[in-house]
Amino acid sequence: MKLSGPNDPVIRALIVLEPEGLLKRLTVTGHAGSGRKGNDPVCAAVSMLVRTAVRTVEGHAGLDVRYSAGKPGETDLTIGNIPDGERSWLAGVTDMILRGFKDLEMDAPDTIEVVEERS
Repeated sequence: MKLSGPNDPVIRALIVLEPEGLLKRLTVTGHAGSGRKGNDPVCAAVSMLVRTAVRTVEGHAGLDVRYSAGKPGETDLTIGNIPDGERSWLAGVTDMILRGFKDLEMDAPDTIEVVEERS
């Protein structure tokens, strides 16, 4: 669900999928603001999900992965060419990432917006 106005979520997760539904890009920006600095459960959940996603795909041989974390609250993960033998593995990882972010959005709709796109 897209929100607009003063109640906009402060975390935005953009999940770009290939036409077959495999993760192509994950861009997360912002902070939740639902708790005190350093003690925000939504930020902690997003951070853990992003770190797990990045480390999982970065550590998998055979994938062309680019990752950057600019200033705090900014993360961009891009997966380049996906070999045929890695597609089913990446499908499982993609499902985990989508489920995690969509669950967070359902639990904290005022603090996170998840946008899913196909390219």
